Amino acid sequence: FVQKNNAVEVFYLYSLVELSHNKENFEINKDKLSEFKYKIDFATQCPIKNLRQYQFDFYRDYVIFRPLDIPVNNIAYLDEHLLPTYCGLLKIRELSLQGLDKGKSEKNLKLFLEWVKLEIGVFGGLEFQLALKIFGGNSEYLRMISLKDSLGDVRKKLWGTTWDLFHARFSINSEELAKIVGKDVIPFFVTSDSVLSKLIENNQLLMKVKPNGNSGGSIWLSDANTKHFSDDFIISLNESIISLAATTHSRSKEFNMPKIRNLISEFESVIKTA
Repeated sequence: FVQKNNAVEVFYLYSLVELSHNKENFEINKDKLSEFKYKIDFATQCPIKNLRQYQFDFYRDYVIFRPLDIPVNNIAYLDEHLLPTYCGLLKIRELSLQGLDKGKSEKNLKLFLEWVKLEIGVFGGLEFQLALKIFGGNSEYLRMISLKDSLGDVRKKLWGTTWDLFHARFSINSEELAKIVGKDVIPFFVTSDSVLSKLIENNQLLMKVKPNGNSGGSIWLSDANTKHFSDDFIISLNESIISLAATTHSRSKEFNMPKIRNLISEFESVIKTA
């Protein structure tokens, strides 16, 4: 598809960072990242016929004229994009473990929103949508918070979901992506994960907020496609979101990262001792 459409470019920087970093110490394996990058470049340049018939030799045919310059050693520069999401997923999982029956659905969602407001300070649209789906009785989304996995897999799965939401958020935000690539873009987010795809597409963009000419945020409304929430509750919820956005859009959107790291440590300590 990319070869047949010259105007289409693949933006894979953050995907390579995800695949190439150590999951324990978060350091980037630069050799691994470089090899991934070279092979993707090769695949987009090699004739499609040769690729389909396996008539190629990457190590013979791909020439590296200049080694890839990777200016960072770890993913710490992405902390403000990743850690709040990871922390939010831990909270959704904690509330879910207390019960997901219909009688607790509205209470769970209200507790989550209040926690975000007090502890995180900034609403994450996709995290909110995920909480809405899970507390609303849509069980297909439970795998995104590792609710039924063994304890040893919880951290790994939640980090996987964190990266999924990170990629999705950047890919559907043309303004932010344009700043990174240095030109106007019309982004397409391609995924084979049907659940993630539905999480993104079942939203309604109301408006974008840009306080004082600075980069702002978007306000995403919720639909009522859940088992446990009534239309009236969704309408009331959306009114609350709009009201909250109207009163907080001019505030600083910087995260309290030390606080978020402490919250993560507390959540993870409970998982390890469960």
